[in-house]
This record gives sequence, C-alpha cells and structure tokens, in this order.
Amino acid sequence: MSTGRNGSYKKRKRRLLERDGAACFFCGQPLGEDVTLEHLIPLTQGGPDNEANSVLAHYGCNKDAGACNISQKVAIAIANRVELEKKGGHHAHT
Repeated sequence: MSTGRNGSYKKRKRRLLERDGAACFFCGQPLGEDVTLEHLIPLTQGGPDNEANSVLAHYGCNKDAGACNISQKVAIAIANRVELEKKGGHHAHT
C-alpha cells in the first residue's frame, strides 16, 4: 500500500491504518493502493492537521466529499455503507 511521499504523512497513514483498519472511511471498502488522507474538519474550515481529525479514504471518495463539513462527511459515510449493505457488500462509490 502506498502511503504518500511526505514522511510525516506516511507515518500518520500507518498509524491511521492501525487505528481504523484498511477500509475507506466513506464507502467502507478496502483501500488497497488507492489511499488518501482526509481531514474530517477541512483545514480550510479551521480543522487541525492531526490524527484525531484524519481518516483514510479512496481518492474518488475523498474528492467527492470535497470541503463538506464534518456532519456532511459522516452522513456520506453512513449513506454509502447503508447502500453497500443493501447491495450485499459491493462498492457503493462510483
């Protein structure tokens, strides 16, 4: 699994993998090689750049969430996981 170029982000991503597992925060599917670091409260909205404010996500899922606020991001994650359950475990993100 690629964890990015920046050394501090590599370490953060490894710790997040240990904390949260290797599933995308938004869709719940395995990350594989497609892994990005997402800030739950966007830095542009005053969110801190730390592990407590970070999750791992697929690039597309991360991009789709954009600069949504934390409530919207959690709602996206819940909706995608509910849809995933309805489909019997298939990837809900397109």
